[in-house]
Amino acid sequence: MTQPVTFSFGENWLNYIQTLDEEKLREAEQSLAGLLGLAGLAGKTFIDIGAGSGIFSLAAVNMGAQTVVSLDADPQSIRACQKIKQQADAAHWTILEGSILDQELLNRLPRADIVYAWGALHHTGAMWQAIDHATTLVNERGLLVISIYNRHWSSGLWLKFKQIYNRSGNWGKKLLVWLLVIPRVGVRWLKGRPPLRDNRGMSVYYDAIDWAGGLPYEYASLAEVARFCRQRGFVLQNSVPTKTIGCNQFVFIRKDTKYLDK
Repeated sequence: MTQPVTFSFGENWLNYIQTLDEEKLREAEQSLAGLLGLAGLAGKTFIDIGAGSGIFSLAAVNMGAQTVVSLDADPQSIRACQKIKQQADAAHWTILEGSILDQELLNRLPRADIVYAWGALHHTGAMWQAIDHATTLVNERGLLVISIYNRHWSSGLWLKFKQIYNRSGNWGKKLLVWLLVIPRVGVRWLKGRPPLRDNRGMSVYYDAIDWAGGLPYEYASLAEVARFCRQRGFVLQNSVPTKTIGCNQFVFIRKDTKYLDK
């Protein structure tokens, strides 16, 4: 029997953006530039699938993107995006509520030079379909940037953990989150890193909430994702692999245009 999901990604993002500051935004911009291998996005069109807090949409705006479209299925994430959009004079930034799995919505979306879906497609409940849909939004010679949970020997155990979290009451959820936070804070402290500030402008605490509650949850190996996208006309341009349960990161470039109108 499928367990009920009581977790809202968007509610977590609404809490996170209350901690957003210039340093976190700068870290997000540096992360995006480093992954793309681009110093700026002038003249580029950018779609942010599963935009969450909207921080990377804002980063794209600040990096000079010509147009930015943020897409998320969670109404609370839409609220979060709208709140941080107020920080930018960005009439060229559009925020849309909807799912990447919705073919009707997909048909209305423009193609873009950069399609960005960091940590989102594996939470749709139909990961491979979501990746396939994302590929159709990429312009000729455009970039597809995705991160997907790595297939790991412990992946099944973490699925059980998430199911337990979503069945628990408020105190049980808090306990499970702190079981994730405390050891991670300790490791970061021992390594001389900021205990609660993660990379990409993220937060160790809010990332732990996201990880604990994040259902649906799917995963794949780096090779599986690379092969799937290669079959759709994409070549892997850059990757950041992991050996843990975290995300493999991918930057693909569209090379085969015969798939553009499939």
